[in-house]
Parts: sequence; C-alpha cells; structure tokens
Amino acid sequence: EKPTRPPPPSPVKNDYKLVWADEFDYEGLPHPKRWGYQVEANNWVHDRNHNEQQWYMASRRENSYVSGGTLKIIARREDWIGKPYTSARIRTRGKGDWVYGKLLVRAKLPAGKPGIWPAIWMMPTDQKYGSWPNSGEIDVMENVGWAPGVIHNSVHTGAFNHRLRSHKHAEVVVDDAHSAFHVYGVEWDEDSIKYSIDGQQTFEFVNTKSGNPAEWPF
Repeated sequence: EKPTRPPPPSPVKNDYKLVWADEFDYEGLPHPKRWGYQVEANNWVHDRNHNEQQWYMASRRENSYVSGGTLKIIARREDWIGKPYTSARIRTRGKGDWVYGKLLVRAKLPAGKPGIWPAIWMMPTDQKYGSWPNSGEIDVMENVGWAPGVIHNSVHTGAFNHRLRSHKHAEVVVDDAHSAFHVYGVEWDEDSIKYSIDGQQTFEFVNTKSGNPAEWPF
C-alpha cells in the first residue's frame, strides 16, 4: 500500500514570498542543500542535566530518510557507544536563515510514550545575546511523550524560560496528533509571534517593546 501524502498547508497571505521549502518529492537522505545534522549535540545531551539515551547520527538512512512524500526521523533501539538508541537531529542552519516571516510544517508525531520528545523549533544562527536562553528560542511544536496529544507552543528568552518557571507558552490537545498530519505554524514579525495549528491561532507572544533583549531577543 502506498503511503498517503499529507494535505497541503493553508495558503499564506498575499504579502508573503516563498523563500524556502522542501516538499520531499524525492527519495533518499534529506536534501543536503536544505538540511544538515546537529551531531555536535552529542557533546552535551548525555550529561547529567539531559541524560539522553541516544546518539544523533548524520547521513544515515536508518535514522533519517525521505520516501513517499515525507521525511522520516527514526529512533532505533540499537547499542551505540554505550547508549541503547540512535536517532537524528536535523536543522536548516546556514541553509535557511531569516528574520521575520511565516513558517508552516506538516507533521505527524510518533506514538506518545515516555522517552519520546518530538519538537520543531527555531534557534538563532548567531547567539547575539549569549547562550541559551538569552538569544531566544521559538518552539513551533513540542510534545512530551508521557502526555500524548498535548502540543506545547513556547517561547524561551533570558527573562522568560522554564528554568525560572516564567516561560510563555500554551498547551493544546490534538487528539490525533500521533495518527494524522497537522500543520504547525508561526507568524513572526517585530510586534509578536503568533502560533497556529491547522490555521487556527493557538498562542501569541507579544513584544514588550521594553528594548530589553532578555524579554525580546527576536
């Protein structure tokens, strides 16, 4: 049986210009002109604070590949340098970097279970204001495995982050997030960051206009 291609995203406003896209209309590894691998995360994800039980792999079909119109990211149970799992952590850094715009991602999440933590986020290319969270993080979609169907839309900054218990976020229940494709989006300008799921706004983080990058590093 052929895999079902996910539905197309909602049309964008007329004042937007398409500057980057991957429709996954090819077969094999993720396109090297559009995607890279964050394997340097292996330098810190195994520390005491994170304690991840996986190694992130680069250019390995067993962990990331394109077929049937979709990109698959696979966590595999296999022993690798003292850890019981391998996976992939891919990004567009240096291949798709902009300030302001609209991002739409069609995704179906893996089955919710403890230890699984799928996420789509945006981080700065250059850490202008210092290391995390000072230069900001925009979490387009995040799901913690022990809470199936619960989608987190979050912003992290120096002043607003989970370590201070002050991060700004919304939680939205999407009952079929693990069995159906949905379109997760953000619309980002100098005034605010608006989050959406299937075209319906779920959360908005508003620029305080204080001029303090701890509140708005974006």
